Amino acid sequence: MAYDRYAAICFPLHYNITMHRGKCYKMLFGTMISSALHSALHTGLIYRLPFCDNLINHLFCDIPPLLKLSCIDPYLNEIVLFAVSGVFVGLGPLLFILITYVYIVISIFRITSVEGRKKMFSTCAAHLIIVNIFYGTGSFTYVRPKTSYSSERDKLVSVIYNVATLLLNPIVYSFRNNEMRRSLTKGCRKMGIT
Repeated sequence: MAYDRYAAICFPLHYNITMHRGKCYKMLFGTMISSALHSALHTGLIYRLPFCDNLINHLFCDIPPLLKLSCIDPYLNEIVLFAVSGVFVGLGPLLFILITYVYIVISIFRITSVEGRKKMFSTCAAHLIIVNIFYGTGSFTYVRPKTSYSSERDKLVSVIYNVATLLLNPIVYSFRNNEMRRSLTKGCRKMGIT
């Protein structure tokens, strides 16, 4: 999404050439392959662990609560979880997003009209809200010391990370739509919310 915004704002006349179907497929398959490799790595590492209990105190089978059930110290798993999830899966894409947004902001400030700047910032705002929610809760879930794990807090954060981001995505992106904004304002007025 960040690359799409980058291509649309920084090179608007070249957008159709830059974001052609082949490039979109390459990005899609690259994401799918890296996700599959990431999952296979963690599955292989967890497969080697003996488990003392088979009851996970969590909403779904996630890596940190699963590591708590291990009969041995899952130190290697935790190091790999931190390194792979934190650095490669988390920090790499986040740096890419931040770099593209630096270029986008530079391009926006080159626009002379205030209305044009406002439109470009509103185009990017929805994506940045979702990125903040996703990376904030994701880093809280996977990139932190073992001593700070709390089962109840982890359940709440996992709901935000896995469910709220998906539910908020269409809502946040639809706020750019004027018709949606008018309907929401009208509905709020009917309910007495100003």
